[in-house]
Amino acid sequence: MKAKTAVRAAAFLFLAAVLYSCGFRLPWARSEAAPVPVVTPPGVSGPNVAAGSTDPIALYEAGRFEQVAGEYYRAIERYLSALELNPAYAEAIAALAECYYALDEYDEALIRVREASRYRRDDPSLRVLEGFCLLGLGDAGKASAIFGEILKARPNDLDARFGLALIDLRAGKYSDAERKFGDALRVSPGDEKTLLSLALLKLDSGDAKAALAFVEETLLRFGDEPRVHYVAARVALAVDDPDWGTGRAIREAKLALELRPGFDAARRFLAALLYENGDFEGAAALAEISVARNREDSSAWYTLGLARGAQDRFDDALYAFGVAAGLRPDDETARIALEDLVMGKTRLEDSVRVDYANAHFSRAAGFAGRNEFERAFFEYRRGLRVYPYSKPGRQGYAKLLKLRGRVASYYQELTFLADIGKADQWTLDELDNTGSVLSASVAAQWKINQFALAKRPYGIAMYGLERTGQPFHTSGDLTLSGYLGSLLDGSSKIRATGKVKGVSGFADAFRGARESGSQYFGMITVMEAEREVGLRLDLYVGRSGAPAFSYAYSASGNDRVARTAVNVAQALENALPVRGRIIDRKGERVAIDLGANDGIAKGDVLLVLRGASVGTAPEGVALEWAAKDELATITVTTIDEEVSDGVLVRNGFFDSVNVRDEVVRKPQAPAVPAAAAKPVPQTAPALPESFGLPEAYRDIERLW
Repeated sequence: MKAKTAVRAAAFLFLAAVLYSCGFRLPWARSEAAPVPVVTPPGVSGPNVAAGSTDPIALYEAGRFEQVAGEYYRAIERYLSALELNPAYAEAIAALAECYYALDEYDEALIRVREASRYRRDDPSLRVLEGFCLLGLGDAGKASAIFGEILKARPNDLDARFGLALIDLRAGKYSDAERKFGDALRVSPGDEKTLLSLALLKLDSGDAKAALAFVEETLLRFGDEPRVHYVAARVALAVDDPDWGTGRAIREAKLALELRPGFDAARRFLAALLYENGDFEGAAALAEISVARNREDSSAWYTLGLARGAQDRFDDALYAFGVAAGLRPDDETARIALEDLVMGKTRLEDSVRVDYANAHFSRAAGFAGRNEFERAFFEYRRGLRVYPYSKPGRQGYAKLLKLRGRVASYYQELTFLADIGKADQWTLDELDNTGSVLSASVAAQWKINQFALAKRPYGIAMYGLERTGQPFHTSGDLTLSGYLGSLLDGSSKIRATGKVKGVSGFADAFRGARESGSQYFGMITVMEAEREVGLRLDLYVGRSGAPAFSYAYSASGNDRVARTAVNVAQALENALPVRGRIIDRKGERVAIDLGANDGIAKGDVLLVLRGASVGTAPEGVALEWAAKDELATITVTTIDEEVSDGVLVRNGFFDSVNVRDEVVRKPQAPAVPAAAAKPVPQTAPALPESFGLPEAYRDIERLW
């Protein structure tokens, strides 16, 4: 930047030092003493000096005061007022461009840069800012040309070097970006921006120890800079060091906000930290400051909803989540959190649930009309989970079931409406007609209520893997992990052994699974960006901790969370082997608790095993048993949705088959003793470390 800008920046740093030495603190750090007066150093107008002023210079100086404090909206107001009085005020136009850039309004910033350049043609700082605006707009080619042009004239220009390094980082060229930052550091040893950039780059690549080394050097050199403490907080959270960790991260983030109360990124980060560490009031207070500054900050409204929900302030939480979802209709995480709040804090019959359920039913009808039946099924199930007593929702779901050939399930849904007193004449007529059709079904012949069977043979404990760093949504990893867990609740194979809990790593999850007696445990990893989401499920054997199965899926665009979660849930369902029981027997005919919904078809040959003789393999997703426990085979003759019947053929002379004996698919190869079985764990490629731009890119970009 040019010399006079540096002089003013030094004056503003002097202001920060004066404020700090006078004891100025944010509310959480200040005692109940008298307010500390704001001291304005000579030559810099305070924020109130320009009220009603007709002096463009005074307005400009007041704007710079606000800009240094991170109060970009107020600064823009001052600069615009100055430009009304003097439209050719180049310094105000350039400062306005900087504010728009800080607010990610790159197109508006570019307009102002080019406007200022008409008055300051040879100003390299404007040329650099133009390059950064173009980079923000995604035109890396033009930005690179500008930075290269500047470096030809000024080989040691740090801002241009910084821009070229960012272009490499944007393209995912970490080593090239690191090399360019290293070159910049050799040109100007101890440069604050370069040190912080290297710290964030190392943090993003997983080298927290190297990141900490850069942070410690920067703290020694620039301890009065708010962004230094913000980056220190980010790094502290990832470092396994007794002097750092969560407590240090909170202290550093608070100090960043003390030094710059308008530091939005630090406030968001600190609010998330406080919420995740149980300080719900502190998190709510910070979120309220954010929404007071910017009513359209959907992220702050979301955090406020989480905090107020954790405090059992239901109405406040409901309002905050509603605003967040209204500001970003495509933000499924906010909507999921809102629905979780409603389901967790209200009775099943509470009318507050109706509107949220109806939104799902409306979407389901739209999907069904476009023959997207799986997505329609999902929306109906989610809506009925929110409000189970919806007559139109239940009827719509029933009709879709019938359309897809699931007549017994159709009858079951209509029966539920009759049981709760919401059956109209159409429902009663359909029950009569469908009842006669089902009179010849397997369930009717064996007098079995197939939808009341205690199936779910696999007990699985699910855990959300807590990530270090700044999440896109506060505690979003646990929200989306819980959402995936709720989908698995509808499985006929999986029995959840408790709510989804957050864990820091494998050891905590393994211990919890052993203590709960779960056959398997799953660790869910969440990756989330503004318009992208990814889920990875790693399943392990509960008794050994050995890998069993893994699957990852990511999506972008609308309905990305739903599509991703449904895909992962279906993959796990399909991976688990078919496993059932004999539920009744009449001579050589048997009824089993496996049907069409379990993938059973007429003519399938199943193996009958002695009850309690089947176990999970020590690794992989597989079952194991001893050959001596194979008692008979069943050839399926008739199938229903959840049950089937078939003909029993004993293996030996003696009849040892009983009700409750287990049933599995007959292996294609000859059975081998359990000790010889060696299932191969199914693995999936890892999710990307970030979506779109590298996670460090935005943070480093904002250092400029």
